Amino acid sequence: MLDAAGVDKEQLARHVGFPAKFGQSQFAITRGNAFEAQVKANAFAELIRLLRETLGLELNEVGQTDLEEVGGNTSQEMRHIRSRQKLTGAAADGESTFFDHPLLTLDVGGNTVYLEPDLVAFHHNGKFHVVEIKSFAVIDDQADGGKVAAAATQSAVYVLALRRLLGADDAVSHEVVLV
Repeated sequence: MLDAAGVDKEQLARHVGFPAKFGQSQFAITRGNAFEAQVKANAFAELIRLLRETLGLELNEVGQTDLEEVGGNTSQEMRHIRSRQKLTGAAADGESTFFDHPLLTLDVGGNTVYLEPDLVAFHHNGKFHVVEIKSFAVIDDQADGGKVAAAATQSAVYVLALRRLLGADDAVSHEVVLV
């Protein structure tokens, strides 16, 4: 209920005298950021190779649009407006590009929430594909099922938000790429 109401649970816990003793591990955040940087290094070379194998890409390279800020402005509103402009523009002109950290919105319980996929949309064969980058361990070709399920659920929410932004379910693939 607190999530649906948009309540800041950490602030509420502090206010009632029970501050959170821990949050997400700084090690996990650092590891995730380093892995994402590695995947995106050298103009996305490794990711392009992976997507060639996964999606059958025939391109040697693609364009890249960084949506983490708009002219130095990192406000959610500005980033969402710019993300919407770039994504709807690509849908109209068929531009093949990576959209790095677009900011999407979704209505949850009457509140607008902002969602920031790692590399949400790649326009390929007339469709956008959500790409989610995770740094959890894979041992003997097996990842933790719970973590994979959580990543798949997270990606499904991104697909829904992107479909609503574009106003067309068939413009966004239901298949996502987890890296």
